[in-house]
Amino acid sequence: MASLDPTLPYGINTHLPSSPLLDRVATAGIAWIRVDFNWDMIQPARERYDWTLTDAVVTEARARGLNLYATLAYSPGWANGGQGRNTPPRNPDDWYNFVYETVSRYRDRVRHWGMWNEPNFKSFWSGSVTQYLQMILEVGARAVRDVQGGLVCGPELGMEEEWWVWFYQILAQKPDDLNVVTIHSYQDTGDEVLRRLGGPVPPWNRPTVREVMQWTGTEGKPL
Repeated sequence: MASLDPTLPYGINTHLPSSPLLDRVATAGIAWIRVDFNWDMIQPARERYDWTLTDAVVTEARARGLNLYATLAYSPGWANGGQGRNTPPRNPDDWYNFVYETVSRYRDRVRHWGMWNEPNFKSFWSGSVTQYLQMILEVGARAVRDVQGGLVCGPELGMEEEWWVWFYQILAQKPDDLNVVTIHSYQDTGDEVLRRLGGPVPPWNRPTVREVMQWTGTEGKPL
């Protein structure tokens, strides 16, 4: 089946969708799905990869003409000393190898790769912004480039609390590691989402996403 037009403006977060859910997405004319390629699921042991679920999702999504955006995240216990999946890996090379193997496997069908999920929330990433920059974004971006596997997307921050502090540091320090800037907005209406992304907002409000991109010289990147 031919792909739905990738320039269509809408996508939906599907995690690891079932066949009926993929049918509903395609019927609705939604061109993009964001899917969870979780490290702890795909590589449960250092020497073992399990592609069962991701293979099925990619195959079925492409059969329906859907475009995929895969977010890579969450440490397996073997990589972080048996800590929670939000704990940084002890060796960044383990993350590199996972990203390299995953992107290599799917690069003909998936071209957009998210680097972790909402690392500014402790429930998803217990490390610091510096650890995220050095261990996840820089290393993961290098793996995608080495594979020539597509576009690096991030930093996937959630727009809660002082999100802009992380956002500024990431864009200022690692702009070359991001092809596409991504952010998660949780406002109640579409109008409010657009205001938080680009304004206008009241002067006492937090900065907009576009403002931070301007401050860091990254306003030319896709958002």
